[in-house]
Amino acid sequence: MFHANVPAGQDHLQPYLPSSDLVHRFMPFSTHVTEMDIAHERVRRESEPDGGPLDHLHEELARGELALVYSIWAVDEKLDRQLVVDWVMKEMLPEGKLATRTGLLDVGKRSLRIYKEMVRIRGKTVAVGSA
Repeated sequence: MFHANVPAGQDHLQPYLPSSDLVHRFMPFSTHVTEMDIAHERVRRESEPDGGPLDHLHEELARGELALVYSIWAVDEKLDRQLVVDWVMKEMLPEGKLATRTGLLDVGKRSLRIYKEMVRIRGKTVAVGSA
């Protein structure tokens, strides 16, 4: 979500550094982010000329990255937007905040909920348990 995509047909990794433009386009008018906001932002990003569509692996990675951050840092099912921006741009953990423990299953469940919401937004149906 925060890195420029590799052009179709090119077989190399995406740029290492995040795009400050993409970071600042992430929920610019919100202070907190929910799982559903993440789904809306992923669909928005994929609709941009340089944003998608992604193949299955990269789509899963894009969702999983934010699902992981959400699982660790969300409070009352809300994630501080500035925390995400600082984490992506400065590559540092938030000062004075303790991370909660999380596991792969929690991150996977969050990613699946985000996926299902993305499918709903796109107007498609989703089979239960598929990702």
